[in-house]
Amino acid sequence: MTITNNAVAIPLTAVADTTFNTPSQFTLMTGAGSPWAGEHLFGLTFDVDKITVPVTGVYMINLWMSIKSYPSSSARVAINYRLNGGAYSTRTPAVKSGSAAEEDQLAGFGLLALNTGDYLQLYVASDTTGNLIIGDANNTITLVRQTA
Repeated sequence: MTITNNAVAIPLTAVADTTFNTPSQFTLMTGAGSPWAGEHLFGLTFDVDKITVPVTGVYMINLWMSIKSYPSSSARVAINYRLNGGAYSTRTPAVKSGSAAEEDQLAGFGLLALNTGDYLQLYVASDTTGNLIIGDANNTITLVRQTA
């Protein structure tokens, strides 16, 4: 999944848990501020804001995003993924702004076991209320080893 040359903001409300350990406070990355597109799917299925895997196995997920504008001059922003609309990842890569107009990169990766038909969606959170602009992003899921 990719976002290319986006200039539309994602409006975020500050999370109550600024450690980012309450995944339900994250916002789904979908809509005008997260214009995901499918690219080089190689058997994966892309649908608006989610990617579905074709076979059971161990997968590597990689994500990077280019932050064009933070919600505020002191905002911390974190990302997370959610599996099948249920469980969230236990890890939340985060980055802190030096100013609202500062541009930055946020990245994360990891291995996970998925079953045929499982899908992932990406979520974002901020510890301050405001608008986040993700200019470019790339989320890849690569089969490392098929297990069934």
